[in-house]
Amino acid sequence: MKRNLNFKFDCSNEVALQKVKDYFLSQGFNLHSNYQDQLVFKRGSTLLNMVTFNPLQWKSTITIAIADSGIESEFDINTDFQAVTLKEEQLWENFIDNFKKSIIDNLDYSTINKKSLGRRNTIA
Repeated sequence: MKRNLNFKFDCSNEVALQKVKDYFLSQGFNLHSNYQDQLVFKRGSTLLNMVTFNPLQWKSTITIAIADSGIESEFDINTDFQAVTLKEEQLWENFIDNFKKSIIDNLDYSTINKKSLGRRNTIA
């Protein structure tokens, strides 16, 4: 499953870079590489995909490029060993949308993401 998200922000590139790091690190992603204006975050593994009930722990690579007050992001989510449901897709969509909101609104969406995940686990 691949998703792309591009948007503009009002702060400096340095501040946006820090906000991006804060968002993904607070959600349990690992910073895999940190180039000048590009960050790559990774999480999960193919083996973990077989046993996890948390879609945000699926093997994924997120690439973020920051330039000219804009963010270009690519979410590459490995769904091997998963029968992806509409609720799981929606959870990822909300996670990605909350990423954008966290940069633009300067708010912490960690708790909201965790509540969404908890609600998904109690419904499923």
